[in-house]
Amino acid sequence: MAINIILNSLLISLKEHSVIGKGSTDSIFEIGEQNWYGDIKLDYFKYLIDKFVITQKREEYLRNYELIKNDPKENKEASFKITKFYYKIIFNYKIYKAIDMHGTKFSIKQDLNEPYLEDNKYNLVTNFGTTEHIFNQYQVFKTIHNLIKPNGLIMHFLPCQGAYNHGFYNYSPAFFFDLGKANNYEIIGLWVATIIDSLPKIFNIHNVDGYNLFLKEKTHPKECYIFTLFKNKNNFAKEFVSPYQGVYFDKNFSNESKDLWNKFKTPNS
Repeated sequence: MAINIILNSLLISLKEHSVIGKGSTDSIFEIGEQNWYGDIKLDYFKYLIDKFVITQKREEYLRNYELIKNDPKENKEASFKITKFYYKIIFNYKIYKAIDMHGTKFSIKQDLNEPYLEDNKYNLVTNFGTTEHIFNQYQVFKTIHNLIKPNGLIMHFLPCQGAYNHGFYNYSPAFFFDLGKANNYEIIGLWVATIIDSLPKIFNIHNVDGYNLFLKEKTHPKECYIFTLFKNKNNFAKEFVSPYQGVYFDKNFSNESKDLWNKFKTPNS
C-alpha cells in the first residue's frame, strides 16, 4: 500500500494520544517498505513539524522538509524518503529496517512466503498493506510475531472489503480478534476506515462487542480498510500460534455474536 490520507488520520490520532513516539517506537521493522501515496500535499509537513517537533529541532526539520520538497520528481526513491521523514516526526524512530522485494537500501530482499529470522527484536512492526500480497499467511504472520519485542506494538493496515483483485486476501475483524487471542496480544484498538466525500471516515470497533454494535447499526461500508493495533504481552519468546476461529471454538463467544455472525456471514444479509 502506502501512507495515504486514511492511515495518516489513524497515526496522527495515536500520536496525539502518546501511544507512539516518546521512546515507544524507537526501532521499526516494516513488512513492506512504505512510500508516500500522494493524496496529502507536502505543505502538510509544516503543520506536522510545528505540532510535533520540539523547538530545538524545528529548524533542522524545516531544512529537511525543503530538501524533500525540492527533490526531483524523476528520483524513484523520493516517495520513500518522504515517508522516512514522516516517520521521524510521527514515530521518532532511531532504527529502521524493512523487508521488501522492491524497496530501497533500507530493505532486505526476501520472499515473505519463506521463513525470515534475525536475533534483533523491534519496538514496532508494521504491516501497511503487504500481507494481502503474500500467499503463505502462516509464515508472514509468524515472521511478524518473531520480530516484535515484549510490550512492542504491531500495526496492521489492510483491505477489509472491496479492493477487488488487489491482492490474495481481504481481512475481517474476526481474523485479528482470534489472532490476538491465540498469541497473547492485547488489542489496543481496531478500526474500520473508508473515504466519504473525499475525507477519511473512521469507525471505532476495538472488540467483538464493538463490532456487534457496528453491524447492528448497518453502517458497514462496502469499500473499507481495517487498522489493528496490537501490544505484545509476552515476556518471553513464545512460539507463534495459528488461531482457531472463535465462533466455533471460543466458549466465551456470546449468543449475540453467534446470531450476528449467522446473519451477516452470507452476502446481502
